[in-house]
Amino acid sequence: MPYFLQPFPGDKERSIDLHSRISVSGSGWYRVMRQDAFDKLSSLEQHFKIACRGFVPKKQYLQELFSSKLCFSPFGYGEVCWRDFEAMMTGSLLLKPDMSHLDCYPNVFQPYQTYIPLSWDLSDLDEKVDYYLRHPDERETITRQAFQSMANYFQEQSFPQDSQPFLHRLKLV
Repeated sequence: MPYFLQPFPGDKERSIDLHSRISVSGSGWYRVMRQDAFDKLSSLEQHFKIACRGFVPKKQYLQELFSSKLCFSPFGYGEVCWRDFEAMMTGSLLLKPDMSHLDCYPNVFQPYQTYIPLSWDLSDLDEKVDYYLRHPDERETITRQAFQSMANYFQEQSFPQDSQPFLHRLKLV
């Protein structure tokens, strides 16, 4: 959260084209889904500089994201991932399977406004990576909007209000 209360990091010199350090271990279906995503990423390594192999300490992970133009965040055990918000806070353009089926507070998954939706089979991943690497102005506009939507949410302190329906259902208020 403190990152969203600071100035937007901007599209400064970013040496990594695409960031996606994802795990491929886990239950059967999860492993297959993530391995497929990893294989698609690996096929792009011959054309782009990609950070996707191996575990790195948290500090290095964030340094890499701050140095990344794009961040790919596949689905995991759910649709929303901490990586989504880390991409937004670091100014890295979020590419993610289409989230139009999901209601989220704040509504940060606005197609082509705050993130780039991908087909669920990731068949358009390479095309969208190529496009947004070649269009830095468009990329920065979207990353700035994503960052600002989160910054506004924290500055307006909307979380307590958005949590009320959930807390009422649990009979906590």
